[in-house]
Amino acid sequence: MDLPVYHCFKVTQGLQLTGKLDDPLWKKAPVAKLVRADTGKAPRFPTEVRLLYSETTLYIGFHCIDDY
Repeated sequence: MDLPVYHCFKVTQGLQLTGKLDDPLWKKAPVAKLVRADTGKAPRFPTEVRLLYSETTLYIGFHCIDDY
């Protein structure tokens, strides 16, 4: 089975870390929809992740839906 590949884009300016994915730089990052590790199927609560990096930092942004 081939594993998925994610292309992480480099940013040259700082990201505004607000707890939301509203900085325009996040729009450059492809969306990866997470799946269950044991089955590969969709999880009960959908989760999307975006990644960017700079010379010094790996930025990881999640959008999660849950009961809480």
